[in-house]
Amino acid sequence: MSFATMRYQAAFIVLVILEQALSNNQTIAITTKLVASK
Repeated sequence: MSFATMRYQAAFIVLVILEQALSNNQTIAITTKLVASK
């Protein structure tokens, strides 16, 4: 597994945790777009 893949998985886990904590679909959608744009 490459370091980049590990970083992507870690970022995805963070997003899942944020989604559970915030329960705010709009915020998660914006965050996901920011991550996906990089």
